[in-house]
Amino acid sequence: MQVEKLTLKDVATTTRQYLETIFALGDGHVGVRDSLPFTGNQQGTLPVMLVNGFYASNPITYGESAYGYAKNHQTIVSLTSPRYLDFATAQADSAVPDDWHVTVDDTVLDFSSGKLTEKFQITTSDQYHFELAVESMILLDDSHQLMLNYQLTSLDYAGELRFKRPIVREANAASEADDDPRVAQRQAGLKIEFKTIADEHELQWQTTVASTQQQLTQSDRLTAVPENFSVHKDQTGFHGAGEIKLHETLQWSFVRQVSEINQPLATSSVEDAKALNQRILTDFWQQSQVQISDRKLQTGIQYNLFQLFQSAGRDGLTNIAAKGITGPGYEGHYFWDTEMYMLPFFIYTQPQMAKQLLHYRYSILPQARQRARDLGVTKGALYAWRTINGEEASAYFPAGTAQYHINADIAHTIKLYFEVTDDQDFLREQGCGGRA
Repeated sequence: MQVEKLTLKDVATTTRQYLETIFALGDGHVGVRDSLPFTGNQQGTLPVMLVNGFYASNPITYGESAYGYAKNHQTIVSLTSPRYLDFATAQADSAVPDDWHVTVDDTVLDFSSGKLTEKFQITTSDQYHFELAVESMILLDDSHQLMLNYQLTSLDYAGELRFKRPIVREANAASEADDDPRVAQRQAGLKIEFKTIADEHELQWQTTVASTQQQLTQSDRLTAVPENFSVHKDQTGFHGAGEIKLHETLQWSFVRQVSEINQPLATSSVEDAKALNQRILTDFWQQSQVQISDRKLQTGIQYNLFQLFQSAGRDGLTNIAAKGITGPGYEGHYFWDTEMYMLPFFIYTQPQMAKQLLHYRYSILPQARQRARDLGVTKGALYAWRTINGEEASAYFPAGTAQYHINADIAHTIKLYFEVTDDQDFLREQGCGGRA
């Protein structure tokens, strides 16, 4: 069984937002866009982290409202990217726009391990040169941990080197195309609260969305730092300084962990992380592999299957957003596309994941029944066209009724799941409406 890799040579353009999406990493819960690691190099990019189902709500303002119209926007929250690591020489700071000019040498996404490997060439404003290698990988064991390793090599600079890892920054998900219906930026109203952690190499903080009262806990652990470098932390992140020699390579490593929504951080370990991911993905490819003779098409098919695996919610309370968790497009809404276009793949190859995706629809059945009552139907249920929490969130058509076939799409997929799996318990307890 041959599992491919996607490289920079395989993609159509090196526009940064495009690369951020194509090489995004996810585990169904958390998604991290492939942004440049320096905070001063983010113009025209979307350097964000997204959590499936973590959203803010804002009232929809109509020029003229009417009965049955959706009441509130639901917008996935753009969180600070965990990829940031800034460096500074005596004269140039990568946190300052254009002080450290970055070009991408190579990018490789390995479908067999989930590891993303990148190499950047850097020229500072005072004309020194560095090479930065970054390796990143999200563990696929539901512990929601992102491992990041940075190796900075001096090509012609020797002297003081400072580093800083900002933890919380304003995550700007705006687009130049303000009239693009796929893009929205709304106030999330985030409250950040840091926890007291004695370990000088660990930070923990909690993010609460004011409008929905959803909470996330994150931790960031510094697991490797060059010898003879100072380290300290505060509520802006990690900081430190030391010396770099000519042609020396220095290494920093971090582990970012994200909790489930409204849950504490999972108990976890990162030992043998690559071997763990390899086992999980080997099982996935044994069930999902499609082999054709054309190598380029083979890579494209495997990439799409890999992204499906990365995008699917696994907890029974989330689904597959319009852009997966590669970006905030369409506000992170779940559409009927999941049932018609994506769930058949999971039903035939990953039936347990398919069951969890269908359980999400069961979990929002009360909202669907209420929606039917809102539109004057006394029995039955009407699923929302666009939603995260189960309530209709589309103001694009009056009452969000432009696509009224959603119930049929969901029923069709429940039928397909049952025919393939013969899961009678699911059909009795959830597929037919259960005891809701």
